Amino acid sequence: MNQYKKIQGMKKFFVKSFWISILLLIVICIAAALTFEFQASLAERFYGLDMDDYAQILVSTLTIWKILIIQFTLIPMLALWCISKHLNKDEQDSSNNGCGC
Repeated sequence: MNQYKKIQGMKKFFVKSFWISILLLIVICIAAALTFEFQASLAERFYGLDMDDYAQILVSTLTIWKILIIQFTLIPMLALWCISKHLNKDEQDSSNNGCGC
């Protein structure tokens, strides 16, 4: 039962981490959409990028961020969910002593 509690705690951590990361990504996407022209003019002034180049960099950055969220929060959360199901099933099987009733 101790392993099951550890798994549940880790699963809660990854669920919270996933939702916080998704909410931050949504806020950043909204902020980027609302201030895109201002950001593009700053990128042109400081780095010499035109608007299309800046848009491509912005979309690439947000895409990489989304992939990292999936890789480092969603996948471990699903793996821990499967492990907890397996541990719970094993615990139930051992509790009824294998009699099948």
